[in-house]
Amino acid sequence: MLTRCFVTILFGSQILLAQDATIPPNADLDAQTAFQTTVRGGLRPADAYAASVFVLNHEDIAIPTLLQAIRENLGNKNTQEFVSRAAELVAYAASNRGMDAIAELCSLDPKRFTPVIARLLNHAINRNREYEIVYHAIDTDPNIRDAVVRWLEESLTFPQADVALAREIVRREKAGHSISDNDPVIASLPMATRERVLRAVEKARNDERERQNEKR
Repeated sequence: MLTRCFVTILFGSQILLAQDATIPPNADLDAQTAFQTTVRGGLRPADAYAASVFVLNHEDIAIPTLLQAIRENLGNKNTQEFVSRAAELVAYAASNRGMDAIAELCSLDPKRFTPVIARLLNHAINRNREYEIVYHAIDTDPNIRDAVVRWLEESLTFPQADVALAREIVRREKAGHSISDNDPVIASLPMATRERVLRAVEKARNDERERQNEKR
């Protein structure tokens, strides 16, 4: 179920919260070494909190490390629990880089890893970037498009989701991405949903104009 209240990562028998945790700058090297040791050690449940914090703060290091470890262990029947934990950590990053990694895993084992797409996007809701990642995924990898669109349509049944998508569309417009019938997200929606979202987009544009006028 989608939620905007908090982020959890299910890791073995533990549920851990790491949304707002940070690593002191002078601890980066030690944290990197500790993370790599944790991955080599099989991502034990006792290490899940520290690993999730590292993923949030250093995804540029964490995601390639996890992806390589998953590839190396995917065919080993004795390390499948580790593979599942590593994939969940990639999803916890809730980023474009994380989605790219999950897309690569889907190309290796679509049945196993396609469900992780939805979990990554659910995590992204709490960081207000779910629709940014939806656009990225649909634009960059047609092989995961159907799974992303399924999540997109389900997400738009929740209150305020239209508003969140409309804000992302307006943000993209300001960055130079014009909205048309060929917009990859808008075009993927059923007509009734599309019309509802476009009404929300128009309201978001008006709200943005009012904010700009108030600043003058």
